[in-house]
Amino acid sequence: FTLNVTVHNQGDAQAAATMLHYYRSNNATITASDAEVGTGVVDSLDALATSAQSIALTAPTGVSAERAIYYGACVASVSGESNTDNNCSSAVRITVSGQEATEEAAATDSTASEGGPDLIVQSPSASAVKLMPGQEFTLQVTVHNQGDQQAAATTLHYYRSNNATITSSNTEVGTDEIDALDASATSAVSIELTAPTGGVPEIYYGACVASVSDESNTDNNCSSAVKITVSGQEATEEEDLIVSSISQTSLTTGQVFTLRARVRNQGTEKSQDLVLSYYRSSDARISTQDTQVGTDALDSLALSGIRNESISLIAPSAPGTYYYGACVVSVSGPNNCSSGVRVIVEGDSPDLTRLTWPPQHMASIQWDWYRDSYPSSNKLQIRELEIDFTLHNDPGDFSDKHGLYLMLCNSYLSDVGFYFGLQTDIQDLNHVKGRRGKGLVFSRWGTRDLANAKVADAAEGWTQSSGHEGDFIGVRRTYDWGAGDYRVRFAPDGSEADGEWFGVWITDKARDETTWIGSLKFPYLNGTAVISPPSIYTTVEIYGSPIRPIDIPEWHVSVKRPSGDGVKPVAFTSYYSPEVAFPGKDSPKILNSNVRYDPTDDAMHFQAGGSAERTNPEQKTTFD
Repeated sequence: FTLNVTVHNQGDAQAAATMLHYYRSNNATITASDAEVGTGVVDSLDALATSAQSIALTAPTGVSAERAIYYGACVASVSGESNTDNNCSSAVRITVSGQEATEEAAATDSTASEGGPDLIVQSPSASAVKLMPGQEFTLQVTVHNQGDQQAAATTLHYYRSNNATITSSNTEVGTDEIDALDASATSAVSIELTAPTGGVPEIYYGACVASVSDESNTDNNCSSAVKITVSGQEATEEEDLIVSSISQTSLTTGQVFTLRARVRNQGTEKSQDLVLSYYRSSDARISTQDTQVGTDALDSLALSGIRNESISLIAPSAPGTYYYGACVVSVSGPNNCSSGVRVIVEGDSPDLTRLTWPPQHMASIQWDWYRDSYPSSNKLQIRELEIDFTLHNDPGDFSDKHGLYLMLCNSYLSDVGFYFGLQTDIQDLNHVKGRRGKGLVFSRWGTRDLANAKVADAAEGWTQSSGHEGDFIGVRRTYDWGAGDYRVRFAPDGSEADGEWFGVWITDKARDETTWIGSLKFPYLNGTAVISPPSIYTTVEIYGSPIRPIDIPEWHVSVKRPSGDGVKPVAFTSYYSPEVAFPGKDSPKILNSNVRYDPTDDAMHFQAGGSAERTNPEQKTTFD
């Protein structure tokens, strides 16, 4: 008989040539300690490439009674391999009797079993077996409990394979829930699928049923395969997307992992620029309707060009089974989304009911106009900022004791710290309520002298001088902002012998209306006043008295890359609030917050409070 295996390099770098060792075992687990029955040579493999291998073997002789023997293979590790614990295959079972040797797939094992439930998957069939690329078809199977006791409810997993052996290590393409089955009962199920594109002439489909408690035989839970022949004209879609691997498929809540994907141009000409969006789904079918967890901007791909991409993600905060994949969102067609990679998340959900002690910077970004590898870029001297941002929702006046603050900029001008942004409830100690509702603030440190502050409208604007957080002065102005698009401008506003004035203006883009918030005077440093080093900090903050994270209203804000004297920052670093210990009390991390970059709108998306979920880890990176 012939044993067939496929060696797959699921890493992101080329694998050197190596040896494949074939083994015979007395059980279904193949290891290098089993009896070796042959070897093969595997040539070097590019990232994500495969190599089909086979060997002719002879069934053992001298077997007087029917006996099950298992075969498989292990590939020798190569230099620099990221994971050497997955180099052995699953096993294929061979039944050898005294009369003849027959290769029998576990999925078609029809021997009745006793002593418990025994689930098998029978009669896989397709509504059509000759298909065009991208054509839809129906895969049908029957789950049969051939045991003598009831089988509990379970899950059926559908798979796509490059060969006729269906195992749970194949590519999952969908699932179905199977109700409890009495002894000898069956359940017919089906799924709608789409034939692959990309010039794959033959592909195999089947299914495996998840084992149940007390099952007498779990080696026969996968079906045989139905072969689909794909021929005809290619689908018009030019980009073929494959999610190649995930760094770990068993995770704990909040654990960081890596999702890798490959985009290939299988069309007839150079592709357009692309956006690769990553998604999390509750099933193996990935679509743009799933939860988006990240994006990558891709330059155009040459004919037959391949791009390997990856993203660091955070496991969901709630335990369960999830699927991750990706879609090329800038094109349409049946092949623009990958299948899903299953991830099982275990652990405890975060406790969002413990009090946290503001102020807390829930999600933050440091924008940098220089790279560490280019020290000369530190010489950039910024005097004017423009920051475009979108408020996707209005959290409203949610509390008399708390507020939300979008600090658009925190930086240094002439070595003097300053900041500006908008708040849900601005403090005014001279007001009867002590606060004035929505508005904008602009402050600087290092002085209490209000001669260095001015506002345009005494009714809606006022100055403040205080020392409760160190000496500072500031200008404030009420401003009834809401959901919409805005631009804030920070720029020089006149000079005097002892310093230079800088003002803050906000523009409501929908109304094309600009409002001056106020101006502050800064001292000269070496004869000028500039932002140095060329870097600013943006954050979404909760302020006020102690609050439970779950009680913070959800707020979604996107901030485009700022412009500093017409130049965009080249790098960013993201942060989240740490766990802080105050005397006699703890302030836990605010885990319902997230920040991620989206190249489709060249903006950082901040989401904090309410049902917001942490999907992206802290990172430091450059813009493409």
